[in-house]
Amino acid sequence: MLVSDQEGIGKYELTAKLSSEQRKSFEEKSRLRIYEKGQTIYSENYRATDLFVIDRGIVKSVKEGTNGTESIIKLATDRELIGLESIMPDNKYCSTAKALIETTVLVIPGSYIHELSHKNNAVCEFMLMKFNTQLVTLNERILEFANHPPRIRMAKWLIQLDDAYGKEEGIKILREDLASLLGTARETATRILSEFRMAQLIEIQNKKIFVINKKGLLRLIHEFEN
Repeated sequence: MLVSDQEGIGKYELTAKLSSEQRKSFEEKSRLRIYEKGQTIYSENYRATDLFVIDRGIVKSVKEGTNGTESIIKLATDRELIGLESIMPDNKYCSTAKALIETTVLVIPGSYIHELSHKNNAVCEFMLMKFNTQLVTLNERILEFANHPPRIRMAKWLIQLDDAYGKEEGIKILREDLASLLGTARETATRILSEFRMAQLIEIQNKKIFVINKKGLLRLIHEFEN
């Protein structure tokens, strides 16, 4: 579904790097698109043609294993960029992106951003910073898998998801997806949720998770890391 209304395009961080002429061109080239929950935004190993800025919503990036199971490697929320592979010519997407909830994204041709990067040093620096941030985040996630037990990883993800979904909305996520984020079995994820519920850190209502004691979750993380 395409959305033609481009009002408010100045809220995107990238547009602040553009001249007035470039900004007009950016508005002409970009478009808003709505993806329903579970809908694929782009697929792994397909030609990377577009860069996406999440306007509102949550997107999971997944990779498929040899046995056909999906592993979530990243969650992206409002104002984050996905599909950075598209900036370089002849690249392929290295993962599959799916909307975790109804999500609106700003779609920009990767070739256009590639062209802008050559003409505008601020855009080039901005994109390099985003690539660097993605690498740092990936390295931190690898270290967490190696050094943090599932209980601590759960606490961290619940805090992040609570911020993304909103405290009033509650976290509506499949237990399989939550287990994938933790890198553990579904049964383990379910058991940890039960423990957190008994400790009055969370509540579960109609399959939604509500964080009711964020300080308690932060304390768990702090005690483990110190």
